[in-house]
Amino acid sequence: MYNPSGKVRNPSVGAHTISDSEFNAPRKSTSTIHFAHVVCNSDMGNLFPFFTSRYKTFRVIEQLHVVVANLRPVCRHLSDECIFTCCLLLYSRNEVCMKRTPLYNEHVTRNARMIEIGDYEVPARYVDARKERAATREKAAVYDSSHGAKFQVTGPNAEKDIDKLITQNVSTIVVGTCSQALMCNEQGGIIDHITVYHPSESSVLIVGNTVNHDYDDAWIRAHLSSDSVFSDVSEEMVKIDLQGPHTPGIMEKLFQQSLNGFRYRGVRSMSFENGTCIVARHGITGEIGFEMFCDNPLGVQLWRRCIQQGIEPAGVLALDGLRLEMGFPAFGQEMNSFQNAGELGMEWLIDPGATFIGAELVHDPAQFRAQLVAVVVEPKRQIRTGDRIINTYGVDIGTLSSVIKSPYVDGTIALGYVTATAGSMKAGTNIVVRSGSVDVRAKIVETPFYKNGTFDKPIEQFLGRGE
Repeated sequence: MYNPSGKVRNPSVGAHTISDSEFNAPRKSTSTIHFAHVVCNSDMGNLFPFFTSRYKTFRVIEQLHVVVANLRPVCRHLSDECIFTCCLLLYSRNEVCMKRTPLYNEHVTRNARMIEIGDYEVPARYVDARKERAATREKAAVYDSSHGAKFQVTGPNAEKDIDKLITQNVSTIVVGTCSQALMCNEQGGIIDHITVYHPSESSVLIVGNTVNHDYDDAWIRAHLSSDSVFSDVSEEMVKIDLQGPHTPGIMEKLFQQSLNGFRYRGVRSMSFENGTCIVARHGITGEIGFEMFCDNPLGVQLWRRCIQQGIEPAGVLALDGLRLEMGFPAFGQEMNSFQNAGELGMEWLIDPGATFIGAELVHDPAQFRAQLVAVVVEPKRQIRTGDRIINTYGVDIGTLSSVIKSPYVDGTIALGYVTATAGSMKAGTNIVVRSGSVDVRAKIVETPFYKNGTFDKPIEQFLGRGE
């Protein structure tokens, strides 16, 4: 067991002791496989119950089960419990080397405040997240989204294989388009919230959340036919999001090409400098915008050109606020592998005719245990994520999952879940949010909270702005 001296000893054999230098090894020299071999003669099983009780977070445990499966062939002499506990030790001590996107130095030189998301260090904000949100709504802002999981599936059966994995009908995501979707498990729980891009025949690009990278990788691979070729391109491609009403004019300057007729959810291949980018008119901010994929060196050039154009860089805090103003759910807040996808109540994410894994449970309202609601509280009152939702009879019916104060809405806005037995939660229903010992009046509203989004407007209305 672990003792204050910083060593793990085998009480029965005592064949090997993990030294302080091994246990506290620098991040850059520590790996799960190395750590597992170091403790191969140690009794790690007695730590297993401790860590599994400490880390009951479903996503940690689920992801580590995948890691154990991947490590089993190279650690044959170790039990699953031993490997699992090694992984948990590394997780608990944050020993895993953090990754950096190819744009990391660009962020650091601009004094961005960096935070950890999944395995990556990403910019949380540069100066003020509120100003970055305002820039996106009113002009333009540029985001580094390269940390997301990116997978490419090619081959004659690529579309057919992906069709059974996502909540959309792939036949509707024709070549030159993209669409958001969910991947579900057999119980209808949400594996990840993804975007599927169809840039060319027999080729599909899937982008998911970085925290789910390993799980998504294993899940997709396990469900592909032998004719499909799977590639993890997460570290080979930069993804830059340029969002805001001024972006069409800026994009024409950057790429020296006309964007006339570029429709919402369209995907094009566009030349930049001496390379090519996959460009999608898409995003989660609610404003007209573009997602650009290119190889790493070209991505750095593209980012620098955006900054040279005077575009304000923005971080993930601004992006999270913008998605919430649109009423979009986020994985880890409104979505998890135990949450039935149908409980989101978002038909645009789930095709009622799609026959994906878990579809029977997702399409059956009788299986729903909760329903997602949008909430606005009275102005100048404070609420927090995790506050309870109380109905007019004083009954606790749910909890808030995301909260933010928006300058575009008269009051603080939130998403949350109420129990399926709470009855009708139509727009206009009065509720109370219990924040600590204080009850705050609120009501259920329709989404989006922010009503003036430009994301699906004809692009011709915006060409010429920002020049």
